[in-house]
Amino acid sequence: MNKKVIVSLAVIGIVAAVAIGATIAYFSDTETSANNIFTAGTIDLTVDHKYQTYNGVDCHTCGIEIYSDTTDKVIEYNGVTVDPATNAVPVASQYIHSAWTAGGEVTAPSQWIWRIDMAQEDTVHEITAKFQKTFAWQGGSTGVTLNLLTAADNGVKAELNGHVLFDRLNIERNFDTDQPGVPVTITVDPSYLIDGQNILVFTVKNFAQTNGTASSNPAALKYYFKVNGNCDSRLELGKNCNLWGEKDLTEGDKFWNFNDIKPGDWGTNLISLHVKSNDAKVCSYLTNATGILGDGINVFAWADDGDGIYEPLTETELYNEKLSGFTGKMYDSTVLGNSTAFMGIAWCAGSKEGAKAVAIDHANTAKTCNPVTMGNEYQEKTFTSDFGFYAVQARHNDTFECPASIPE
Repeated sequence: MNKKVIVSLAVIGIVAAVAIGATIAYFSDTETSANNIFTAGTIDLTVDHKYQTYNGVDCHTCGIEIYSDTTDKVIEYNGVTVDPATNAVPVASQYIHSAWTAGGEVTAPSQWIWRIDMAQEDTVHEITAKFQKTFAWQGGSTGVTLNLLTAADNGVKAELNGHVLFDRLNIERNFDTDQPGVPVTITVDPSYLIDGQNILVFTVKNFAQTNGTASSNPAALKYYFKVNGNCDSRLELGKNCNLWGEKDLTEGDKFWNFNDIKPGDWGTNLISLHVKSNDAKVCSYLTNATGILGDGINVFAWADDGDGIYEPLTETELYNEKLSGFTGKMYDSTVLGNSTAFMGIAWCAGSKEGAKAVAIDHANTAKTCNPVTMGNEYQEKTFTSDFGFYAVQARHNDTFECPASIPE
């Protein structure tokens, strides 16, 4: 081979090496952690008033009336779940059909309601909506009667706490009196009722109509539900009694509402504190207090196991002083997230020793509320206040103490 050929081959080799070098890839690997998120936690506290006595008499709900109105919640539409927290409440029907004769028997204040204004609804195709009403009951089921009167356009199914009361979802003209048994009036099995939060659900179907309009093919629900409790003299406390299930407190939720206190009167309360999501420390407060009667009434509070009776060997005392000083008092331990703690409260229009005795024996068969410490200076005097709770995160908060007032 001559020298020129050798040189040419050498040049080709160098070019090839350069070309190869430009395309060589090293082994490699990439790992990516996607969508990294920091989300702030929450503390949510709800309260129920489970049990109350007044001078040895148990407090029970005597009766309740529930009716269709715009406080109902829409929880489903055409089989798709709707979040009632983000969904508008139903509206009163603006299209009262001439054939809704049965609705007149479902007395006021019941309203014809639907999920939206019918002018915005599909009035041609079959549509189904589900409505829900929640209510609290604390009267037991013994001696209780429940009656339900319902009318709907067109079919309706009713349920109480998951029990089917009736199912006429596919019956045409259910709203009219030209069908036997319509309007639907039934007596409900009292065992379906529970102490605490109850759920009443109505599923309503509006049938398809060719060329239907808001006025020719409206949809609506109307109902009236009445619970008659055992209202004999042992149970009925009138306005002195106010029990409710788990909820966020509103203006009408009163733990105490007494207007004729006498020396020696006594009572007890059992309150449940429900902490959601995260562990919390909980403080109780009297705020906006006015009047001197709070100095004549003594209170004993304790961390209870849920039976409403103070058991000194196993339960922790939280407070034993005048009612007027019952503020900024912490529950005895951290309340775990998604759990329930119980606070018992006993009061005595008299001595603090009497208040503690009532907590142990809330029937007070030994008449242990000593009235002698409540003298004439308290006649015709009053005491009013707000009573509430404050929850704060427990994590990284080991030295927390309840502040003197609820923080803004």
